[in-house]
Amino acid sequence: TISPEAAHTDESISTCQFAQRVALTKNTARINEEVDPELVIQRLRAEVKRLRDEVAFLSGKDDDDSSNDGEEENATLPQHAIGELTEAVDKYIHDQSK
Repeated sequence: TISPEAAHTDESISTCQFAQRVALTKNTARINEEVDPELVIQRLRAEVKRLRDEVAFLSGKDDDDSSNDGEEENATLPQHAIGELTEAVDKYIHDQSK
């Protein structure tokens, strides 16, 4: 601690110098973690597969469905199913707008 008394001047100066040194100290936090390269590769491969599946789905391709042998399947929904889906979507939109 700092004291205004002359007898404690050396201690007060030492305290101030310590405070200056502490003020100059910079801490950088980092995670102390070692990552196994095999786990990183496995995680990245899984992500690539997921992204490829997503691209295939969005582009309308389905690699797992080889039963068509190159022929396109005419997959239209019955009218009652379309009505049910429309009602479900409208209900969802209505519930989300509340």
